[in-house]
Amino acid sequence: MSKGPGHVEIQLIEILRKNKKKLFSTRDLCRKVYRVEQVKKKHRVSVLRALDRMSKRSTVNVWRAVLEGSRDDFWFDYDRASPNPKHRPDIAPAKDSRPQKPRKYKHPWKYKLSDKK
Repeated sequence: MSKGPGHVEIQLIEILRKNKKKLFSTRDLCRKVYRVEQVKKKHRVSVLRALDRMSKRSTVNVWRAVLEGSRDDFWFDYDRASPNPKHRPDIAPAKDSRPQKPRKYKHPWKYKLSDKK
């Protein structure tokens, strides 16, 4: 068992705390940690697991934003964020489950039969 943060977690802490940019996509974090141009699934999984461990250990207060039309989630340090990002439904702490992307319309197959009258 590990007794502390691994090399991926250490690099993520440095990235989230020391960069001027406050919002990072999963792809950006993978590129910075692994120094690759093409991000593969193994890179994404490793970074996502490290972000989850970081949020549970409370080394950095990591939060996730889910934006409509984007495949990547966006990650930020809540302590450096602008005030009151909690009140948005598409933002949640990284230790919680992933928030739903906002939808503009309701899919037709999600209506109940009683709603069609």
